[in-house]
Amino acid sequence: QGRVTRYNADTGAFVKSYNVFATKVVHSIDTDSTYLYAADEEGYVYKIRKSDGTHMWKTGTANGIKIFSSASGFSWDDAYAIRHDGSNVYVAGGTGYVYKLTSAGGIASTIYSAPKSHIMALEVDGSKLYFADSTSANPAGGVMKDGNLYNYDTSTGTTVAMGRQAATYVN
Repeated sequence: QGRVTRYNADTGAFVKSYNVFATKVVHSIDTDSTYLYAADEEGYVYKIRKSDGTHMWKTGTANGIKIFSSASGFSWDDAYAIRHDGSNVYVAGGTGYVYKLTSAGGIASTIYSAPKSHIMALEVDGSKLYFADSTSANPAGGVMKDGNLYNYDTSTGTTVAMGRQAATYVN
């Protein structure tokens, strides 16, 4: 629990293991040339220097990030997605918020807020941040059912709904 292990993509050989100090499972990771960014199931986000494993910062609900909240209406109240675009870190989770974080781990801005939804994925492509939300949960476990796909233009700060996702259910 709370460890990220790095392997050589060509050989499959072990390279390094990073202790994230998460008390639970790490759900999402992203990297740049210097740092590893990790988001765990308790809603915390970590920035770790890859060369020596030094923790640069840890942030979460104590810093105003509403990723973890037992009042969100879902049983998946954790940080599900994290992406770094070369300059900014974006994080989202079970409370329907997407945040742009500062280099020190604070909130630079709230990009999206829909408290009755659940952000399932983030992806960066140039100046666009794409994310998908879900508006219905399966209380017996499994995958969220339906929602919308959005794109956020990082240069203009505008969010556009791209359309409804097809209903999906996996248990």
